[in-house]
Amino acid sequence: MITGRDNLQLLNQHVYQAQAEQEQAGRRLEELHQQLNALRLKTGESYRELARLRMDDLKASVMSQQYFYKVFVVFRRWNPQRRST
Repeated sequence: MITGRDNLQLLNQHVYQAQAEQEQAGRRLEELHQQLNALRLKTGESYRELARLRMDDLKASVMSQQYFYKVFVVFRRWNPQRRST
């Protein structure tokens, strides 16, 4: 036969076990929050790097267009076929 004291001890064991599981879940949740924050920071850094690369690409594109336009203008000025017409 189970006494009141045995029932109380059994209940206390279950409560302690539940508290330990809750604490473990809380620690795991904190670890996951830290990982999420680290990923967010890394994502932000990646987007900034991507923006820098795109800006460099745009600048290079504009500079190459300007260069080829200047070459085209010089070529048209010095083109012998254009002079004879």
